[in-house]
Formats: sequence, C-alpha cells, structure tokens
Amino acid sequence: LVLGPDGPEHWVTPPDYDKFFPNGVPASKWKRKGYTRELLSNFAKRAFRRPVDRATTSRLAKLAESISSQEGKTYEEGIAQAMVAILASPRFLFREEEVKRKSRRETHPYLDEYALASRLSYFLWSSMPDEELFELARKGNLRENLEPQVVRMMDDKRFKNFIGNFAGQWLH
Repeated sequence: LVLGPDGPEHWVTPPDYDKFFPNGVPASKWKRKGYTRELLSNFAKRAFRRPVDRATTSRLAKLAESISSQEGKTYEEGIAQAMVAILASPRFLFREEEVKRKSRRETHPYLDEYALASRLSYFLWSSMPDEELFELARKGNLRENLEPQVVRMMDDKRFKNFIGNFAGQWLH
C-alpha cells in the first residue's frame, strides 16, 4: 500500500499489487508468518535461480518482520525491504554455479542442474530459466532431456533475443 495524498487514513493500492501479493495479506499473525516465508522463498528462488535454504528464508522473513513492526511501517514495506536485500545479494547479481563431484572416469566435473538451466536459458533466451527448466533441474532430469529442451526453447519467442544479441555482439 502506498500513502495517498490525503494522509495515512487514505491508502492507495498500486495497480500491480496482486502481482506481489497474489492471495492478499492474511489477517492472522501466524498465517502471515507462513505467507511471508512463502513469498520471500519464491521470490528468492527466482532471483537466485535455484532453491533457497531455510536459513536464508528465515533471515529474510525476520528482516521483513522487523521493518513492518516499526511505527508507521506496513507489512508490504517489510516485504519490499526483504526483496531489496535479495536483489542486492551476490547470489542475484552473479550466477552461482556448483559442480557435481566428478568420478574417476570423468575428466571434467559437470555443472549442477540449476547452473545448466541458467546457462541454457541465458544463452538462448537472454533471461532466467522458466518453470519447466526449474522443475527438470529440481528432479535432476535436465541433462537427460537437454535436446528436447533446446528445441522447445528455440521454438519460443524469447529465442529472437539470442539471434539479435549474438549477431549484435559478434558483429560489433
């Protein structure tokens, strides 16, 4: 909610409010805690391009709660500050890449599935992985479904970004 021109008793709901709070804000304090964790966990997962551990989610939720509990602050302002922390994190600014432990037969270690999904999506789409790539990475099935995923991604309208970016950088 944004403070309206007529003072604090006249709050204005931004037009994209439902984008950030799709289910509204629960009235119950306990439900709100769970909702906070869910919102921030989902946002961080997308921003970090991989699942977020419970400790990180807890720290973000505590930050949101500490802001919103201040005099004159709202629940939404607490969430916004936690989202700012996510967007300022090196885990958002830089793509993390973990490698799988290599076996004696392998000459090079493999990227983990989430790193592979990120590389693939940023290369072909100039954007973050979609839900299908995330789901395959979560299940550990992306590598074995690589060819159909590349075909699917090349059929997507976002692939045009690859063509323009590649040609523009190459011919620059």
